[in-house]
Amino acid sequence: MSTGDIELNDEKRAIVKELQAKYLSDFSRFPRMWRENPEVLEGLAARFGVAGDWKVEKAGQLLSDTLAWREQYANELPFLPNHTLMGYDMKELEPLYDRKPLAEDSHEAKVMKQMHRSYSGAFYRWDKYGHPLWIERTGRIDCVGIVENIKSVTPSSSNYVEETLRIHVMGNELSRLLCLAQSKKLGRPVEQISVILDLEGLGWGQLYRPAMDIIKGVSVLDQQHYPECMYKLYLINAPKVLTVFYNMMKTWLNERTQKKVHILGADFKDRLREDIDEENLPELFGGKCTLEIPLPTDCQSLDATHGAKKIDVAAGASAEDLIAAKKGEVVSWEFATGKNDISYSVSFKSASGLMPILPNMRVDSHKMRITGDFTAVDDGEVVIKFDNSYSRMTSKSVVLRLTNLGDAQALESGDAK
Repeated sequence: MSTGDIELNDEKRAIVKELQAKYLSDFSRFPRMWRENPEVLEGLAARFGVAGDWKVEKAGQLLSDTLAWREQYANELPFLPNHTLMGYDMKELEPLYDRKPLAEDSHEAKVMKQMHRSYSGAFYRWDKYGHPLWIERTGRIDCVGIVENIKSVTPSSSNYVEETLRIHVMGNELSRLLCLAQSKKLGRPVEQISVILDLEGLGWGQLYRPAMDIIKGVSVLDQQHYPECMYKLYLINAPKVLTVFYNMMKTWLNERTQKKVHILGADFKDRLREDIDEENLPELFGGKCTLEIPLPTDCQSLDATHGAKKIDVAAGASAEDLIAAKKGEVVSWEFATGKNDISYSVSFKSASGLMPILPNMRVDSHKMRITGDFTAVDDGEVVIKFDNSYSRMTSKSVVLRLTNLGDAQALESGDAK
């Protein structure tokens, strides 16, 4: 027997019923979506049973804490607007929900508007098993921009982390609604969602400390109040720098969640098609669906702190920077410009001479961060050169973060410091 994606034997089913009887019998505490759909309450009890290691007292305390939190916070949040949904029929969803829609002039709407200037993500159809699919273009997110934009509409009584978490909770509530809709469509419980994070373009800019505070807050909140809501997490286009990110994030994730993570490089399309039908997968990721996830409307910024530096390149001139690397060490680069593009090249200088890594190319670094990495083949220096010779009238300002990540084998094994 199972409830959604959680397999139940007789002992676990008895625990689910006990949790329901003790904590979920007062329907007046719950939104209509819960009251009118008993399978929602059964799934809720099962998910907290897992979170509590199938110990009634522990699971019950976790569930009780969440119910109290919901009454004070989550139950009163408005309905998230439909621009975060792709491939769903709002007419089918609205009868299942009893909350007020998000008013265009509300504070939450203003926060969302500022957030989406620098963010890219949406619910995007579903996988082969019926799980709603959330896709985020993580590598295209401007973490500095998100923080600064949200701060611009944050009242003095709050802070940017709290404001972002409110929007995140609204997204979580929407995911619960989508799971219910999928359950009704398929005639069986669907309790979890699948997540794809596209890491193309991921760089040290996403390690902006205030943004990491948001990610930590999201991770803690989800594990406290939305346990076992994720079926699988696919990290695609994963660069070497991901190891550093993931080693940090693992400290915020419980062991159950870590086991659901699938780290994939650039060769990910066949793996995604194993779990997601082509018609429900974006063309960009090897599918046939033409719906496109909106990218940030603002160009991606890069904070000139935490190891980044500003390099001014005069009109008609060039400038370069370099970093030492021993054989087997990985060097990553990440840069952005202000209002204009620029050309750049990368080479490796050692006792054997100068080895080209990337030829000179003109890039839209004023629209998105440019990232890359290289594993040193000998002891030497990685040299990045910015070429503005084609621009006779306009100087360029580059913010560059050039980082030695350490030994490649240590990075791959997760032992890098």
